[in-house]
Amino acid sequence: MKYKRSNINPIRETEAVLWDGKNQLEGTLILTRQALAFRQHAFPKGHLHWEVQLQDIKELQTFLLYDMASNGMRITSISGREDLFVITEPGGFIHAIRKAQERQKNF
Repeated sequence: MKYKRSNINPIRETEAVLWDGKNQLEGTLILTRQALAFRQHAFPKGHLHWEVQLQDIKELQTFLLYDMASNGMRITSISGREDLFVITEPGGFIHAIRKAQERQKNF
């Protein structure tokens, strides 16, 4: 699925930081009925983006940042790839992703 603002109906969006433990990239995390996508702010019209289909998400976890703030969300795909995001309410976003996955299975 390609993200195009004109033809997408996000279920939920949040400002987010894609993080590798050292480097960070600011953007928007977007949940749709089929996928979870990250669009970075630095090059909004560029072709660089991150996206995973909901059925390809194996595990969702929150984690502590610097052992203090619980604003981390870890997404593990069925291929074993782990991506880390820093967002305001990771628990609520994880709940929304799981609901979307459940709806997709029942559709």
